[in-house]
Amino acid sequence: MDRDLQEKFDDSIRLPLCDLMGPEFQASRISQDASWGLPARDEKCLRRYGVPVTEAGGGPNGVQLVGDVQTGVDPEMEWSTGAAYRLGRYWKRTVGTLESGVVVAVFTGEGERVSYVNSTVCAFVETAWRWSYAKTALSGMTGDPDQLYDDLARFFELACAIDPEVGEETRFRWWAGIVAGW
Repeated sequence: MDRDLQEKFDDSIRLPLCDLMGPEFQASRISQDASWGLPARDEKCLRRYGVPVTEAGGGPNGVQLVGDVQTGVDPEMEWSTGAAYRLGRYWKRTVGTLESGVVVAVFTGEGERVSYVNSTVCAFVETAWRWSYAKTALSGMTGDPDQLYDDLARFFELACAIDPEVGEETRFRWWAGIVAGW
C-alpha cells in the first residue's frame, strides 16, 4: 500500500470542500448576477465552488469532467427531461441542471439518452470536486488493485452519503457507472 497516495485519497473524503480546490483545478461558475430560478442553496453552491475543470478540453479522449457553466440567464438546453442550464461535459454527454435542481447528463451522439446524476446541484458539485481530487490519488494506485478497489468502493459510499438518491437501485446511477468504469 502506498501511504502517500492513501493519505491523498483520504483527504478527498475528509477535507472540507474549499480545501480541495487547489491550484491544480480551475472552476467554472455561474455569474454573480445571474439567477436561474434554481433552489437558492444550489445557486449559492454554483457561485461559491463552481464545477471543476479537471482537464481543459476534456483531456486527450474527452473522458474527463469539463466544467462549462453557461453564462446566460435562460436555459440553453431543451431535452425530453425539460429545459436545462449547462454545467459542463463528461464523456460525450452534456451535463445540466433542470430548474428543480436535478442534475442530468444527456448523451450528445445519435439518439437522446438521459442519465440522472444527482438530486441537487449541491450534491453534484461536492461529488464532482471530491471525485476530481480523488482521481489524482487513484491514478497512482494501479499497481495495487486491492488498494484501488477498496478506495473506489469507499468513494461510491461517499457519493451515496452526499446524495442519498445516488445508488445502483435508483434512477440516479451515474456515479455508480463512473466509479465502476474506472
